[in-house]
Amino acid sequence: YAASKVSAEEFLDGTGIESTHVLLEAARQADEQAVRAEPANPSLDTLIDEITSPSIGGEMVYKLLDIVGDLCGRCVLFAVHSESFQAVGHFGIDAGGSSSRKLSQLRVSREEPSLLTRAAERQSPLLAKLQTVDGDAMILDALGGPSESKSLALPVKVDDTIIMVLYGDQLAEGLSTGWIEQLEIAVLETVRGLFAPPDWAAATPDA
Repeated sequence: YAASKVSAEEFLDGTGIESTHVLLEAARQADEQAVRAEPANPSLDTLIDEITSPSIGGEMVYKLLDIVGDLCGRCVLFAVHSESFQAVGHFGIDAGGSSSRKLSQLRVSREEPSLLTRAAERQSPLLAKLQTVDGDAMILDALGGPSESKSLALPVKVDDTIIMVLYGDQLAEGLSTGWIEQLEIAVLETVRGLFAPPDWAAATPDA
């Protein structure tokens, strides 16, 4: 599985869509092989601490937000805790406005029904309209209002554990069939490049 950056143009014009399913399946199989062959990644706790630290030393945070920058008008990255989803980074929100302040303090309980909870439970991306009740209402309030488009929630895994959920809305027009799967591949490459054990690349089959 050869790592390559997925550009906004590829999402918009559908380049390489035919091979998306093959690439994604190969990546997932490589993940399973790596997990079986290696003990749990000892840096996982460190990674979660980094993501949720006030300083957000978050090279990963910024890179993941950058990946979706051309696809979504608004994006929030949530760290996943045992009892809640904590907003740790965002873009598309007025930095000096009340929404930015609300997002910096936003925690959505995992007990509350929400798009984030459903995506985390499914362990796969979910595209749907946010509701105006429960956990979704908290997200809408922090964002400053609803989006005309559907919203995307994409779980981010390390060692088969969901550590973050990418949320995005105000989706760009003209996104082709398969764009979510290509986004998932791009996110997986970023996670591997920053935090995966060095021998993952050797264990990954070429596409």
